[in-house]
Amino acid sequence: MLLEARPLTRPLYTATPSMKRVKEVGDTLFWYETSPFRKHFKLKGAQNKDITAFLKWKKECGSLALGETLAGRWTFKRNGFLRPYISIHAVQPPSVPPAASEEMGRIWINTNGEGRFAPVPDREYTWKCTNFWKNEWSWFFKSKRLLKIDTLSNFNNKVGRVTVETDKVDDDMLSLLLLSGWYIMALMQDESGTDQVNPF
Repeated sequence: MLLEARPLTRPLYTATPSMKRVKEVGDTLFWYETSPFRKHFKLKGAQNKDITAFLKWKKECGSLALGETLAGRWTFKRNGFLRPYISIHAVQPPSVPPAASEEMGRIWINTNGEGRFAPVPDREYTWKCTNFWKNEWSWFFKSKRLLKIDTLSNFNNKVGRVTVETDKVDDDMLSLLLLSGWYIMALMQDESGTDQVNPF
């Protein structure tokens, strides 16, 4: 069964030239930090050639970030205090303000940093820490792990590794999981001030 995101209107924008779909590049990809002064990241294949995604914070302070793949563009923003969550909006043409874009859903985060995401009824994805050192986190559908993301020690600007463990996720959903997973990890790592990814 192919796991799909909510049906999307195709984004009315021109994707970054030479971008590739995740499934074209391989099962192992790496997040690179592209700026030492701002939270800008790009996801590339194992050979450091093919770019598959970008994730950029809109401002130096704040939690609003824009993610892009060939499947679409989305904004991610942390909200809430007593009950934190990540809001996800699908961005259509660049002229449309994020607040006016379609909300894809919310990732609800609990006190230990784990969360759940239900973009469509009866289909819930769970976000869990999957090792003792808290530097590896994974997305699951039911008991099946779909992908894992672990932080690296910023060698040659390489800060994270993604391992995709299924081919039964469509491009839209895979893009959302890749981007939202790294968004959460970067946000928590930034707040903790260490390589360890701690809860909000």
